[in-house]
This record gives sequence, C-alpha cells and structure tokens, in this order.
Amino acid sequence: MISWTHLLNIVRRTPYRFGLILGLLWCATAITSAIATVQHDEVISVGVADHYELGGYIGILEDPSGEFTLDDARARLDEYIPSQDTIPNFGQSQSAYWLHFSLSNSTPERLQWYLRYAHSMMDEIDFYSFRNGQFISHQRGGRLYGKTEQGFPSRHATFPVELNPHEARDYFLRVTSGNLFYAHLILLSDEAAVLNERKDQRLLGYYYGIIASIFVFSLFLAAWLRQKVYYYYLAVIVLHHFMTFICVNGIADEFLGLHSVFWQREGILVFLNVALIAIGEFSKRFLNIKVHSARLAFFLSVTQCILAVVATLPFWVPFYYASTISTLSASLMAVMMLLCCLKSVAIKEPGSKLFLAGWVTTITGGLAYALIGWRLMPVTPLTEHAWQIGSAIEALLLSAAIADRIRVLSMQKETAQQASTAAKEELLQVQIEVNADLDRKVRERTQALEAANEKLQRLSTTDELTQLRNRRYFNERFQAEFLRAYRDQTAISVLLFDIDHFKILNDRHGHPFGDRCLIEAAILFKANIRRPGDTAARYGGEEFVAVLPNTDLQSAVAVAQNILTAFRQLQVDASVHPVTMTVSIGVASTVPAARDGHEALLQAADSLLYQAKEKGRNRIEFIAPT
Repeated sequence: MISWTHLLNIVRRTPYRFGLILGLLWCATAITSAIATVQHDEVISVGVADHYELGGYIGILEDPSGEFTLDDARARLDEYIPSQDTIPNFGQSQSAYWLHFSLSNSTPERLQWYLRYAHSMMDEIDFYSFRNGQFISHQRGGRLYGKTEQGFPSRHATFPVELNPHEARDYFLRVTSGNLFYAHLILLSDEAAVLNERKDQRLLGYYYGIIASIFVFSLFLAAWLRQKVYYYYLAVIVLHHFMTFICVNGIADEFLGLHSVFWQREGILVFLNVALIAIGEFSKRFLNIKVHSARLAFFLSVTQCILAVVATLPFWVPFYYASTISTLSASLMAVMMLLCCLKSVAIKEPGSKLFLAGWVTTITGGLAYALIGWRLMPVTPLTEHAWQIGSAIEALLLSAAIADRIRVLSMQKETAQQASTAAKEELLQVQIEVNADLDRKVRERTQALEAANEKLQRLSTTDELTQLRNRRYFNERFQAEFLRAYRDQTAISVLLFDIDHFKILNDRHGHPFGDRCLIEAAILFKANIRRPGDTAARYGGEEFVAVLPNTDLQSAVAVAQNILTAFRQLQVDASVHPVTMTVSIGVASTVPAARDGHEALLQAADSLLYQAKEKGRNRIEFIAPT
C-alpha cells in the first residue's frame, strides 16, 4: 500500500517541473511579444515588403453593448486606443470591438493585397473600406457568416484589399467572438497570401498526419489485443485530437461536412467535454485507478458525470456561459487526472511516467491557452497554438506509454517463465560469449586490415625517395582544387620547377649523389609549400610541382622567388667540394572560367618552365591570369 506521504513527495517535486515548463513558456512568449511590439502609426505605407503585421498599428474601440453602428464607430475616432502589441488580446469577452487602421500605396502601381484575420474562431467580422471619407465596400467573414463571402479560399477570414497608385484608404473592422478573442491581422501580397496559406495547410497537415499515424497504430493495437482500454484510447484520439481541433481550426465544414454554425462553434465545447469523459475512462483502465485507489476512482467518475452535464449546455445555454463553465469543468478534470497520474507514478504502474509527462504537456498547453483568455499571457505563434502542440506531444507520449506498458507487462511475463528455462539461458549466455569473442576477433582483424589498407593507400600516393606526394596523388588533388576554385571563382596557381643540369650532376657524381640532391630539393620545396591546402609533389625525374589554391599570380611568384633564393643558397656535399643546385621555375595562375581547364593551366606552367630553361635557367617565368 502506497502512503499518501509518498504521493505528496511526488506532488512537491512535480509542480516545480510543471511550473518551470510553464514559466519558460511564459518568458519566451513575453520576450517574443516585447520584441514584436510595434509603435502605432496613423498611416501604414505599403508596397515595399510582401507582408505586414498590422496588430501594432491599429486603433481599438470596445463596444460593450455591441450596438455601435459604423457611423458611431467613425464618430468616435478620438476614443480609439492605439494597440501596443503585434497581436492585441481581448481575452474572452462578450463585447464587440472596432478596429481602425489606414493604408497608403507608396508605389506607382495598383496593388492587389489581402487582409487576413488569422484566428479561425471569430463569430462575426465586418470589414469596411473608405477613401477620402467616402464609403467604398463592405465585406463579411467569420463563423456566423460562413466562408462564402471571403475573397480568398482559406480557413481564416481573408479579404481583398485594393490600392490605386499613391492612394490612401481608411479601414474599419467590427469583430465578435464567444471564444478566445484576439486580433491577428496580416496584410499579404497576392504571392505572400498563397505562400502563407500553403504554410498554414502544411502545419495542419503535420499535426493531423501525426494524429492519423497514431490512430492507425492504436487501431491495429486494439484489434490485436482486444482490450477495452485501447478502444477508449481510440475514442480519445477521435474526439479530442480530431473532432475538437478540427472545430478549433475552423475546418469542420470542410472535413466533417458540419456546415451548421452550431457545430462549428458550440461543437468545440461538446466534443471537448465528451473527449474529457473518454480520457477519464481510458485513464481509469490504463492506470488501474479502481484497483489502486477506490476514492480517486469515485471522484473521477463524479467529474465525468459533471462533464456529461456540461457537454449538453451548448444546446440550451448561451455560448459565452457554456464556454466559461466548460473551462472550469476542464480544469477540474485536469486536476483529477494529475492526481491519478501521481498516484500511479507513486506505485510504479507500467507506463505511468510517460502518461504523466503526456498529460502535463496537454495541461501546460491548455493552461497557456486559458491564460491568453484571461489576458495573463501575450498572444504569440507559440501560445496561440500551445494547446494543439501540447496535444500532439501528448498523443506521442501516450503512444509511448502504451508501448512501455506492453513492454513492461511482457517483461513481467517473461520473468515468470525464466525459472523453467535456466539451462537455456546458460546455453544462450555461452553462445553470446562465443559470439562476442568472435565479434572481437573479427573487429581486431578488420582494424588490422583497415590499418594495412591505410598504409598501402599512403604508400601508393607517396614518392618513395623524396617522401613527397607522387604524381598520381597530385593529379587527383589538382583536379579537385581546380573544381573548387571554379565553383568559388577564386584564383588558383600552379608552380612547376626542374633542377638545372641534373643529368650532368647525376653522371658526374653518381646516382647516390643524385638521389641526395632530389631529397634535399624535396625538403627545401616542402619547407616553402607549407600553407594548409597547398600540395607539393614530385612530378617525375627531377621535376617538382605544387598547386596553390586561393593564390593569385603575385603571391605564387613570391613563393617561387623564395624557392629560387633558397636553392641558390643550398649546397650539397660531394666527394670533392660542395655542389650548388639551381632551378628553373614556371608559374601559371588563373581564375577558372570552365570546369575542365586544369590541364591547360598545368600545360601553361610546363611551357613557362621550358621558357625559363631556354632563357638561361636559374630563373622564374610566369604569365598573368586569364
């Protein structure tokens, strides 16, 4: 028997975590709101950007009686309060609100734009347009009017806005809603409106795609296990994640064929309360509440009865009051569910921790949504969709909790069978050890082969005598660097040099001395080609080559001059007296104009090398980049 002291210890720890999550969410949205706050201006000049957030530019007039006419709203312009937020929040109110703003076309072209009221739970939206005090047009949107009067196909009320060149117009909106009430106004160009709508549909697609995947998974699970608990989970997915949010998102008429205003507005409350009843029933069975705490099970059943009554309120009580009571009943259910989760975690019920985590995400999102309604949290894209985001995370976590529960129950069943399979386990352990030993040997052999292959690869690209890279490696690296220079349109240089009269030195002093000369030349060459990315290689015989990426002709010639000077000072000990070597150097540089120009660049350096030899050796020849 788990004591309530143990349960209280969990309760003491959990609020800190829950409070931390909610606190971080509030801070993030508050900072976002502060950053996004815009100074109110009398006239908004449009035409430069492709969209404008208008919330910070509007004036707001509250109409508590809801009886102001358009003339009344225009006559009270001095009573409008400038908005201080990008998305003004009116909370949950029975008042009507009048919004006013002015637009001017700063371009010499006629503009066709769209005004989007990005909040799908608005009841009435009346949009009036004036030019020089003269009435121009009246458009309607919102749930009570339907979407037929809109100028753009969208789940949000979207109205066309036309502005002639250098024209200014005044606009008034009258808006009402029985739900959470805020003004998210966006002015969009024709193209931006299409992109904004696609983004909105894509995000909804992500959400309903996740929920549909979880539904299919749960459907197969219920058909396979044939336990009532999983059928209740299917009901939770359908009622909460599908039906409720389809109404919240304003797409009930499109996806459910519910064209009635009642189901588009009051349907949210009906589906939500019925969904909470299903959540309670699913929780009782999943967490075995009846077994572990008869008292909690009783109070949870009482809460479900209350929800059943509240679910009928939208049919006979004004929507505003039904919505307020539904908020209170949902809060009561949230508290009961939290207690049930904590009790289950305390007794280590399988899957209870993930279940608690999932429920906390939903509570956090729902509470953030409620705080917007109570005007205690600013409206941002995060808090605006916090409830739906939390429900998606909850669905994932509950699916994980189901999987964890099945896993734990399977482990318990497997543990019960282990007593009769001890010999098999020992044999299996021996086999595992043999396989592990075999894996170790295979791994060691593989590592040895990889090391040998790496060494072989290194030897195949290194000149044995000079320990510079060989011609094969240079060709591959040169082509790759040339392609990079072509893509980045940067300079690349090639430096090719040859030891003067090397054959005479080799014949006069012998091949060992010739090898020493090549080694000393390689050491000197490598010491001057030391920048990361540069490659020095032996090209063949007494010829050496270097590719210098990101190097123009002037810098490449400077490198060549350093090499030439160093060779003039180099002395190699011979049998009689020290021998001085000189070199002839050809330098070519270019900013590639074609992908396959590397051979031409190398050929240019080679030609310049031979020009240096023809002009007396011990010198540098170069050409400007082409």
